[in-house]
Amino acid sequence: MKAFARTTVGALALAFALGVQAQAAETETVIMVDAPDIHRIARDKEGFRTSDVIGMKVYSNKGERIGEVEDFVLDRTGHFYAVIDINDGPLDGLLDLGKNDTVVVPWDQLRVSTIQKR
Repeated sequence: MKAFARTTVGALALAFALGVQAQAAETETVIMVDAPDIHRIARDKEGFRTSDVIGMKVYSNKGERIGEVEDFVLDRTGHFYAVIDINDGPLDGLLDLGKNDTVVVPWDQLRVSTIQKR
């Protein structure tokens, strides 16, 4: 009887510990790739890393300075946006954003270009 009680108590303690461990398991947000098209690119010849783009000045297609790239956002549907800081730019007063001086622009609406320094 004592052996049965010890076995039962041990089994219950183990089940409880495993249950608590399962409940305490942390989760994390990750990027999932459905159909990878993985290949190498030369960093200096075929593109820019986002870390290279952060801080770049942003101009309209009419050559007016809008602001600079502050960050990037990837939403849960897979759309990628550049976060543009428009503080003290021409849009700052036009868009009544209050204290929020950033806007997002879809990644496919951006292109890298060169202009004369001003």
